Amino acid sequence: MRIKDIRAIPLELKLDTPFSGGTYVVRNRNTIVTVVETTAGVRGEMYGGDEDMDQDAVVALVNGVFRDKLLGREIPEPEAVRSVYRELMDVPVDLGFRALVDLDMGRHGIHQQALSALDMALWDALGKSLGLPVHGLLGGARRDRIPVIAIGGYYHDDDPAGTAREAAGLAAQGLSGMKMKVGRAVFEKDVERIEAAKAAGGQGFAVAVDVNQGWSVAQSRDFCRRAADLGLAWLEEPVKWYDCLTGLARVRAESSIPIVSGQGDISEFRSKDLVRYGAVDQLNTDATLVGGVSGWMNVAAFAAEHGVAMGHHEEPQVSLTLLSVVEKIGPVEIFANPERDPLWRRIVRQPPLPRDGHMDVPQGPGLGLDLNWETIERHARR
Repeated sequence: MRIKDIRAIPLELKLDTPFSGGTYVVRNRNTIVTVVETTAGVRGEMYGGDEDMDQDAVVALVNGVFRDKLLGREIPEPEAVRSVYRELMDVPVDLGFRALVDLDMGRHGIHQQALSALDMALWDALGKSLGLPVHGLLGGARRDRIPVIAIGGYYHDDDPAGTAREAAGLAAQGLSGMKMKVGRAVFEKDVERIEAAKAAGGQGFAVAVDVNQGWSVAQSRDFCRRAADLGLAWLEEPVKWYDCLTGLARVRAESSIPIVSGQGDISEFRSKDLVRYGAVDQLNTDATLVGGVSGWMNVAAFAAEHGVAMGHHEEPQVSLTLLSVVEKIGPVEIFANPERDPLWRRIVRQPPLPRDGHMDVPQGPGLGLDLNWETIERHARR
């Protein structure tokens, strides 16, 4: 295929109700739709990301430097997409970098989100051009259904009753579990919420907990000791951002609860470091941040060499395909509550939905999803 045009479109929906996690409050649902058009009339289309602060900068990079680099480029096979990924990882972009490692991380994140958006659309376009699903281009799907859990468990005014009510609703919708927030309340109150969720979800309903990097190493180790008998599926990102390599490895070394991290990594190399340091049992690397399909698959290959499972943070529109090709995986994550994510059921025509604790892997060409352009045009930022 030959690239005729590239376009990124920012979307924003105001949420009717704010949602409070362990260290943050969510008020908007943002994403970016990226389109790659070929001279043969094929359109690669994919959306991803949930960034609001730097959305305009990400879109400008796709529509500017990246578009100019790729117009007219031939992309005949998967290795050509991987070559574009490697090239754009290192393309000089004037975002004000000063080589001051931590101070530049936000600007590196802009670069990586733009690369991720473009890479996913390129894989979709290539699959459609060849009449093949992307999982076929990645070596073939190992499964056609994947367990699904809900990202939820935000704090309710009437907890633990509110959390129990939420878990029962999720089980009734056909989800196999939930990932809930902890750390904003004292330990005993969070335990009440966890136990309420497990009881309300019923037998086999998995409960994982996410701290959103809210604790010190000492607090994390203390939680692991005190919560060891709660039957948690995993503990996600307990340690503060500045100590989530060596510090997280110390927590994992003593924990009987599986440790998960990686959702905020903005390159394949940071996720690989989590594996090298022995900090995780499962990675939750996000393709919309880490370099798209190409970057995520590089992480998956490295994780497999070390016996680390691969999950994915949110974004079922791409994670269903990616998790279908990896041997050792965690569940697909979705925002089952349409008030938290009003996009999933609107932006995809006939989206895969939970059934009997699983979601079906798309089988159509490309990433296998048909985007709803009425929704896109309605919520596009002008």
